[in-house]
Amino acid sequence: MKKKEVTIEDLARMVQKGFTGVEGRIDKVDTRLARIGGRLESMEKRLVRIEQIFISDHH
Repeated sequence: MKKKEVTIEDLARMVQKGFTGVEGRIDKVDTRLARIGGRLESMEKRLVRIEQIFISDHH
């Protein structure tokens, strides 16, 4: 089987396609992390309120 020669332009297209795929996956991870961060902030606020209730009940 004859091997196809790969030009610099072909290689550049392949690399660009790879980066584009990775960029899309990174965007999805960023979105998920932002949602997780929001949920953690909400949980932290709730825990602070619970802590304040316990502290005020014990004084």
